Amino acid sequence: MRTIRSAYDPIRGQPSKGSIVESKTTDFLGLIKGPRQYRVPPFQRAYSWEKEQRETLWLDILDQYDRLSGIWSDPEREKKLQSVPGHYLGTVVLAGPSALGVPRSDVIDGQQRITTLLLLLCALRDVRSRSELNARGTKEEREARASSARARVDRRYLVNEDEIGSDRLRLVPLAADRRVFEAIIDYDGARSFSPESIGLSEIDSKRMLQAYKFFHTELRRQGVNAEQAPQLVRFAGCFPLDLEIIEEVITRRLTLITIETANLDDVNSIFESLNAKGRPLTQLDLLRNYLFMLLGSKAEAALGEHWSLIERNLHRPEQVEGLIWAEVVSRGTNILQKRTYRTVQAELRLEGGTPEATEAYLKSLARKSALYAAIVHPERESNAGLGRAFARLTKAGGVTAYPLAMWLLEQRHLGHLNTYQVVEAIGWIESLLVRRLLAGLPTNTLSSIFGSMLSRLHGDLSGVEDRLHRLQMSMIHNQRDWPTDAVVAAGIEQEDFYHSQKAAQRMLILSTMDHALAPSTVLNYGETDDSIEHILPQSREAIEWISDLADIGEDFQEVQSRWLHTLPNLTIVTPSENSALGARRFASKAELYEESPYKITRDVATRYQLQTGGNDHWGASAIQARARDLTALVTSIWVRPEYDLAEPPTPGANDQEFDVDPGEELVPFTTIADELDPSEG
Repeated sequence: MRTIRSAYDPIRGQPSKGSIVESKTTDFLGLIKGPRQYRVPPFQRAYSWEKEQRETLWLDILDQYDRLSGIWSDPEREKKLQSVPGHYLGTVVLAGPSALGVPRSDVIDGQQRITTLLLLLCALRDVRSRSELNARGTKEEREARASSARARVDRRYLVNEDEIGSDRLRLVPLAADRRVFEAIIDYDGARSFSPESIGLSEIDSKRMLQAYKFFHTELRRQGVNAEQAPQLVRFAGCFPLDLEIIEEVITRRLTLITIETANLDDVNSIFESLNAKGRPLTQLDLLRNYLFMLLGSKAEAALGEHWSLIERNLHRPEQVEGLIWAEVVSRGTNILQKRTYRTVQAELRLEGGTPEATEAYLKSLARKSALYAAIVHPERESNAGLGRAFARLTKAGGVTAYPLAMWLLEQRHLGHLNTYQVVEAIGWIESLLVRRLLAGLPTNTLSSIFGSMLSRLHGDLSGVEDRLHRLQMSMIHNQRDWPTDAVVAAGIEQEDFYHSQKAAQRMLILSTMDHALAPSTVLNYGETDDSIEHILPQSREAIEWISDLADIGEDFQEVQSRWLHTLPNLTIVTPSENSALGARRFASKAELYEESPYKITRDVATRYQLQTGGNDHWGASAIQARARDLTALVTSIWVRPEYDLAEPPTPGANDQEFDVDPGEELVPFTTIADELDPSEG
C-alpha cells in the first residue's frame, strides 16, 4: 500500500495540506469482496458502455482465458499461474470508506468497469444455474445444485448476505440504472427477462440490460462463425467455455489500482485528471462532479429536486451540456462550449464555493432547463407560433444562436418581452442565418457572433430599457455580420447551394419561398435532398440537353459547370418525381412541373423558358432570370435590418404594451410573425 500525504487542491491550485490518499494494487475479487458497498455518486453519468466497450473487455477476458485453459488441469497450475501476467484494467478512484456499518465508498472513477464486471458475473451465475438444471440427476438434485450455484455467486460477489434494504447490494448505481440493475441481481433465471417484464420506463437506462444479454449470449456460445464474429476467430478453440475458468479470470486475473481518499478536494482533482477507458470525460461529467462535491451533504436532496428536473426536461446528456453552455453565454460570457466547465467553476469560486451558492446556481439552471427544452423540443412549446419559430431556427442551423434564444425567453419570463416579440426576434436570427448561408459565408464564426451580441446586451447596451430595441442595436452593431442584398444576390448566382450545410436548411429556404409565392396553400415538405430537383441535370452525358442548348447557341457543359448546383437551378419535387425526372429534356420536365403542387416549381414551367422550334429550353439566360426573381423574393422574406439606432421602434396604435406593429419594416421575417396574433403575450 502506498500513502500520499500531499495532493493537488483544485480550489487553491496547489497541494492540499494534510490530505491522505491511499493507493494499492488488487484484483477484482479483492475490490468487491464483502461486506462492502460501492455507490455511484449523483455527479456521475449513468451506465454508458455500448457494444464497442463491451466487446473490448470481453476480448481481453478471452485472452486471459486462452492463457489459463492450457494449464488449468496441470498439477502445478498454481505455480505456473504466477508466470502468466494478468490483464490491467486501469485505476479505480474511491472516496471513503464510511466509518460505520457496511463500509461504503463513492466511485469517483471506474464505475463503468465495476458495473460491467458485476453484470458479467450475473450472466455467469444464470448460465451456470441453467446448465445445472439441464445436467444429470433427479429434478430435486438438479434444482438444488442450480440454487447452490446461484447462491454462491450472489454471496461472493453481488450482495451483502446479512444486510437488508439499501445495504444489501455491493453496488448502488444511479437512479436511472437502479431498477434494471436490481432486477438483474434478483433475476431467478426462470421467468422471461425484458424491459417490459421488469417494468422499465422511458427514463430508465436499458444499457445494463443490453450488457447483461450480451454476456449471457457469449457465455453460452458453442462455436465461432468466422463471417459473423471475425473478432473471435483467434479464440475459436476456447468454445464452449469452461465457466469455472471464466470465473477465475474475472475475479483473479483482472488487476486494478485503487486510489482512495476522504478529502473532497483530492477527489475532484483526481477526477479532473482521469479519463474513463474508451470514454473521455465530458464537460458535463466534470461539472456535475464539481457541483455535487461543493454541495456535500446537500447533494442527494439537490439531485432529487433540481438535477432530476433538468434530466426530465432534457433527456440526453449532450442536451444538458448544451443547456449549461447556453446559460453561461446567455448571461453575456462569450465562451466556446469546451470552456463551459472551467467558466462555471470560476464563477462558483467567486461566490465562495459554498453549498448555498451552488444550490442557488443549480436551482436557477433547473428553471432555465424548461426554457432550453422549448428551444430544442419545439413540439413541447404550448404556444404554436413560438414552437414553429424554434423549429425553424433549428432547421436554419441555429444551434449557435440557442444562447440568444434563451436570453429572449428569460426576458419574457421577467416580463420585459411578450411572446409575439420573442417570435419576431427569432425571425431576425433566422434572417441572419439564411442570408449568411446564401452568401456562402463560413459558419465557424457564428458562435462568436452571437456571443458578442449577448456581451453587448449585458455590457454597453445594458442601459437601453426597451429590450427589443436593445437587441436590434446589438444585432446590427457589426454590419459585416449581415450580408447586403448585393452580396446575397451574388451568392445566389455563384454559390453551391445544393451542397451547402444540411438538407433541412436547404429545404427550409426552398419551402419558405414556395409558401411566400402561394401563402394560402398549406403543403407538407420533405427535409431531404430527395425533394430537391436539379432542373439542368447532373449527368454530363445528357445528349438531348446538349442538343437542345446548342439550338439556342449555348454550350451545355459550360452552363452546367457554371449553374448546376446554384439555387436558381434547383426546385422542389416529391422524392418519387425526382427519381423519375432524372436527365429528361426540359420540355418533358416542364409538363410535370406544370402539374406540381409547388408554386415555385410551376413557375419554372411557365415563366423562364425560351421557345425555339416548338421546344422549351432551360439555359443560362433562363437561370439568370430566375436568379433575379429569387433574389428579390429572398431579400423580401429575410430582411437585413436598416433603421435608426437612436430611436426604438414605435408601437402601432392597436398594439398592447411591449407589442411591435407587425406591419412596420423592422420585422425581417413576416412569415413567422404573421402566424401569431400580436396581442398574444
